Amino acid sequence: MRFPGLSIVATAAIAAALSAPAAAQEWYARETPLIFEFGALCDISSGEALPIVAFTFERERTRFGIAADAFIDRDDIREYHGTLPSGASLRVGLGSDPSSPFAVNTFSSRETGLQFLEHFLVSGDFSLTGDGVHIEIPSLPSASSEMENLHHCLRELDNG
Repeated sequence: MRFPGLSIVATAAIAAALSAPAAAQEWYARETPLIFEFGALCDISSGEALPIVAFTFERERTRFGIAADAFIDRDDIREYHGTLPSGASLRVGLGSDPSSPFAVNTFSSRETGLQFLEHFLVSGDFSLTGDGVHIEIPSLPSASSEMENLHHCLRELDNG
């Protein structure tokens, strides 16, 4: 099953964005856009040990993704619910591709993605459940220390 917003190119871009050095459960945002043959992107992610929470920002598309073993071999769009570090409840549709451990949601705008990212600017627990998937990241640190890097990257992306 194929669905809008997630493709092999998209998952490759997210995987490449997440290949930047970062410690487990420590947020990392690149300062300059990652350049690909099909475009450029900025990203912020929660570390390198699964599960990983990540946001990618392209000029015309913003994605929220989670990488976890639970998404390997899934080829569908499912609704999940959980909690965010801010304490807010989460209900989101995520699409997955069997060739990747990522489940992804594409936002309608960059502003919407940045507003959602605000829920990760405090430290707290993150969880996601639904359709046999149960992911927990206890005590996920705040992403606030990396926001300056992300905003610098987004300015370069927009001016590039």
